[in-house]
Amino acid sequence: MGEIAVVVLGGLLQLAVIVYAFVLVKRVADGVERLEDTVDRRLRALERALQPPEPRDQVSWPDQP
Repeated sequence: MGEIAVVVLGGLLQLAVIVYAFVLVKRVADGVERLEDTVDRRLRALERALQPPEPRDQVSWPDQP
């Protein structure tokens, strides 16, 4: 009976380790995805900052006498 308990506990321990590994991988993947989003946002902001300013409409003043 003791051998069965050891085998069952060993199997449960293996299952717990596998579940923990999947959870850990999921958390790392979520972190990488958030990091990619942050890098994309900052890169777009940098690209906008490096673009030359748009020309503004020139206001023409009437000639003064």
